[in-house]
Amino acid sequence: MIPGKQYSPDQLLWAVWSRKWLILVSFVLITTASIVVAGRMRDRYRAEALIVTTQQSVSEEFVRATITPRTQIRDRLPTISQQILSRSRLEPVIRDLNLYAEMREMAPM
Repeated sequence: MIPGKQYSPDQLLWAVWSRKWLILVSFVLITTASIVVAGRMRDRYRAEALIVTTQQSVSEEFVRATITPRTQIRDRLPTISQQILSRSRLEPVIRDLNLYAEMREMAPM
């Protein structure tokens, strides 16, 4: 192609058609390489949760408080975290989503 020269659509189509094998082979090689690289990448999972706590809004005349005023949110959050991250809660999630399949084959959970 010559810079500054005007080309018709027919000429452009002919230029692409004459190089069809170069374009096709390049496309196949790049697609195959992308699939292989993506298949070998390790899976990464990340989950986050936000726990919002509020003070009791119902009068104590109607509902008895289950938590004493001395118990602070700071004191309860480690307990909640331990419950969420416990083995009994995580094992079903790992099995249901088939996480760490290769590692589970080599060693017991």
